[in-house]
Amino acid sequence: MVSKSSRIVFFRNDDVNILDCTFIQFVELFISRSIPLVLAVEPANVTPEMVRYLLEAQAAHPVLVEIVQHGWSHAELDRGEFGGSRPYPDQLDDIHRGFDVMQSNFGAAFFPAFTFPFGQYNRHTIRVLSELGYRVFSSKYNHTFTAQLFYRFGRLAQRKWMFGRRISYHLRPYPGSNLDEISVSISPIKKYFGPHGSTDCAFESLETLKSQYLASSKRTPVVGIVLHHRYHAGPDRMSTLAKFVEWLSALDGVRFMTLQNIHQSLHRVSA
Repeated sequence: MVSKSSRIVFFRNDDVNILDCTFIQFVELFISRSIPLVLAVEPANVTPEMVRYLLEAQAAHPVLVEIVQHGWSHAELDRGEFGGSRPYPDQLDDIHRGFDVMQSNFGAAFFPAFTFPFGQYNRHTIRVLSELGYRVFSSKYNHTFTAQLFYRFGRLAQRKWMFGRRISYHLRPYPGSNLDEISVSISPIKKYFGPHGSTDCAFESLETLKSQYLASSKRTPVVGIVLHHRYHAGPDRMSTLAKFVEWLSALDGVRFMTLQNIHQSLHRVSA
C-alpha cells in the first residue's frame, strides 16, 4: 500500500453534533492546509445546522471532508455505548437507527465507517456493523512493543479477545465480518477530567506528540490520530494542534488520507 519510506496519516474527529465557532475553526485549520479530516457524527444529536454545514463543506472539498458515524447518542451505558455485556438486539436497534439517520441526512456523502463512543465495543457490535453493510470500523491500535506481541499471538490464534483485552486487526479484515479495521494510535489528550461532557483535560506536549508519531510510524504504515474538536477551544490549544499538523506536513514521505481512501488502498493491494 505504501513504500518503505512513506507513511499515511489520517485525522479522525469524534463527537460531531452541534455547530459552533470552535468546530468551524477546527475544520478550517485542516481545509486551509489541504489535509483530509474524518468527521464522526453522532446521529441522535446532530443538529440541522451541523448537517447543512457538513454537506456544504463536503461539496466544496470532497477530497478533504469525510463524514462517518460515531455511535448513536453517545450514551454511557454498560462500558461506553456498545461495550461490556450490551446485547445484540439493543445494539442492532441503535446502530440501525443511526445508519438510517446518516443516510437520510447525508446520502452519498456518508461513508459507512463506524467509530465507538468511549472506544468500547463487543462481539455483538461487530456482528451488527457487518450485517448492516458498514465497510470499516475505527478503534484503538496500541503501538507499544508489548501490545504488538499480544496482537501477534492473538491473530496467530485467530482470537478477537484474550484475557478480556481486544486483539487489533488494524489494516486487516476483521475475522468473521465484512469489515476492515483502520484504527488510531495517537491522541493529543493525555487525560480527561470531570464528568462526561466536560472539556477539562490535560494535553500532551508538542514534543510528546512528535515522539508518539515517530514511535507509531515504526509499527504501522498507517498512523491514525483521534481528535475531539471541543477540547481544542482557545488559541493555545488550537495553536498546539496546528503546529503538530504542520510538523507532520513537513516530514518526507507523509501522505494524508481519509478512511475511504485507506479502505480502497487495502483492497487494491489484496485484489
